[in-house]
Amino acid sequence: MQSNKFTIEECGIQNHESKEMIIKMINNQINTYKLEYLSQWERDHSITPDSINKKIEALRLKKKEIESFFHESNRVNP
Repeated sequence: MQSNKFTIEECGIQNHESKEMIIKMINNQINTYKLEYLSQWERDHSITPDSINKKIEALRLKKKEIESFFHESNRVNP
C-alpha cells in the first residue's frame, strides 16, 4: 500500500484556507476527468466511463482522507 505524507508549513495561511485550496484542486481535477470523458464520448459513443470513474473515485477517496487529516489536525491543535 502506498502511503502519503502531508506537510503543511506555517506561512500565514490558516488550516481551513489550506484545506479549501487543496479540495478545490482535487475538485478541479475531478471536473477535468469528467470533461475529458464527455469529449471522448462525443467522438466515440461506444466507450465506457470505467477508467475515468476509477480515477474520479480515487480522487474522492483522497479528498476524504485530506478532510479527515484537517479535521483531526483541528481537533488536536485548536
